[in-house]
Amino acid sequence: MKLKVFLWLIICSLSTHLVAQNVNDDIVKAFEQGQASLLTNHLSEEVSTCILNQQSRVKKQEAVEKIADFFKTIQIQSFKIKHTSVRDESGYIIGSLQSTKDKYRVNCFFKKENNNFFIHQIRIDKANE
Repeated sequence: MKLKVFLWLIICSLSTHLVAQNVNDDIVKAFEQGQASLLTNHLSEEVSTCILNQQSRVKKQEAVEKIADFFKTIQIQSFKIKHTSVRDESGYIIGSLQSTKDKYRVNCFFKKENNNFFIHQIRIDKANE
């Protein structure tokens, strides 16, 4: 019985890790390539955005448009994930976005909905480095 419980916990842990890895890959690709549309499947129906101190709570498609508009204002050189964490019901990614002129800190916060993780908040700020 203890073995079954242990195996079940390992399976659940691995499945959460694999889901988080897929989300991470898509987010990295979206920010590396400046393609906000790649985030669409990973956004909650409503998303809180704060892009360079412009805050709003918007529907998924409008969030994608706001991020796409931001991407149009910069020339992206690279994006790297600095920190990530996934728990039972939530998670986050902190990344560093380098453009030709500036460096930005990107925060994506997730919550679990229907056994999947969706971004409910995105924040993009100029880095203080």
